[in-house]
Amino acid sequence: MVGRTKKNIIKGFIYLILSVVSIISLFPIVLMILGSFKTEIDVFSMDHIWVFKPSMEHYTDLFVAKNFLNNLKNSLILTVSSTILSIIIGLPAAYAFARYRMKRKKDIMFWILSQRMLPPVAVVIPFFLIVRFLGLLDTYIAIIFLYTLFNLPLAIWLLRGFLEEVPVEIEESSRIDGCSEFGILWRIIIPCASGGIVATGIVCMIFTWNEFLFALVLSSKNVVTAPIVAGALKLAWGYGWGQALAAGSTVILPIVVITMFLGRRLQRGLTFGAVK
Repeated sequence: MVGRTKKNIIKGFIYLILSVVSIISLFPIVLMILGSFKTEIDVFSMDHIWVFKPSMEHYTDLFVAKNFLNNLKNSLILTVSSTILSIIIGLPAAYAFARYRMKRKKDIMFWILSQRMLPPVAVVIPFFLIVRFLGLLDTYIAIIFLYTLFNLPLAIWLLRGFLEEVPVEIEESSRIDGCSEFGILWRIIIPCASGGIVATGIVCMIFTWNEFLFALVLSSKNVVTAPIVAGALKLAWGYGWGQALAAGSTVILPIVVITMFLGRRLQRGLTFGAVK
C-alpha cells in the first residue's frame, strides 16, 4: 500500500512537471495568436495583453493586400512534393539497410546521417550557382529537389529503424509463397510499418514547411513561401508586427491540424519497437 502511494506521488509529480513545461512552451504561441487579433497599437500595449477588442485587420491585410494565400500554396506544394519523394526514395533504401548484409554498413549509414548534419548555410551558395547555371532559379523543381536532398538522410534513418522492427518471419513466409521482393515491400512491409512511415512523413513535412534559407535564396517572386513573407512584412512606418503575428499563426496552423488528426499514428510510429 505504501509502495503504491509512493508511485502515485512520483507519477503525479512527473505529470506536474510535464504540465508546467507544456504551459511554458505554449505560452509564446498563445501570445502570438492573441497578438494577431490586436490592433497595431495594442500589440505593444502592456495594458491589453489579455483583454482587448479583437480585430481582423491584420488577416485582411495579409490575405488581401499581400496575397498570402498564394505563398501558402507554394509552401504546400513544396512540402507535400518533397515529403512524398523522400518517402518513395528513402523506403527502398531503408529496407535494403534493414534487411541485407553489406560491407561497412555502419559507416555508410553514418555518412548518410552526416549529410543531414551539414549546415545549409555552408552549401547554399554552391547550390545557388548550380541552380542559376541550369536556369532553374525561382522554380518549384529546384527547391523540391533540394528539400528532398536534405530530407532523404533523415527519412532513411527513421525508416530503417521502423523496418527493422517488422518480424523477418513474415517476409520469409511470403517468399515461400512466391512473393517477390517488391511484393514483400508493397504488401507486407508498408502495411506493417505504416505508423513509422506516417511519423517519418510528418517529421519531413515539419522541417520542409519551416525551411527558410533555401527558399529565401532560390526564390524571388513565383515560389516565395509563407515563412519568407512572415519575415519580410515591412510597412511604411516600419516592420508590420501585427501582420507578422498573423502570418506566424497561419503558418503553424497546418502542422497543428495534421498532428491532431494523425496524432495516434505519429505516437505509434515514434514509439514503434520501444517495448518488446
